[in-house]
Amino acid sequence: MYQYNDTLRINSFTAQAAAFPVSDYNYKEVQTAFRAVRTRWPNADIRVALFNAGYGVWKPFLEIAEDEIDRAVDTNVKAAFAFARENHDMGQGSRLTDLILDAAREAKRLRKP
Repeated sequence: MYQYNDTLRINSFTAQAAAFPVSDYNYKEVQTAFRAVRTRWPNADIRVALFNAGYGVWKPFLEIAEDEIDRAVDTNVKAAFAFARENHDMGQGSRLTDLILDAAREAKRLRKP
């Protein structure tokens, strides 16, 4: 509901916004999401793209499992890199101005002392 309300508010100012959810945060899924963006707005001047995902493991070091490391790397490194790369490629020849990688800031804010 939060995304929907923000989309309505943004759309009322002659700009358009949409969410492109993915089933998992990995390189391939991010590429799929950007294909959906290109399909929805094939000739648009995309000005802002937001990657707001992050994965953290908040438990003692020796309790962390390999699959948790893989998930953290897939989300925080591979998916973020894919997002930046696809964003850059989509911005070639356009006025793409803002790339927002918000996961680290949000994770730090939510982390308990």
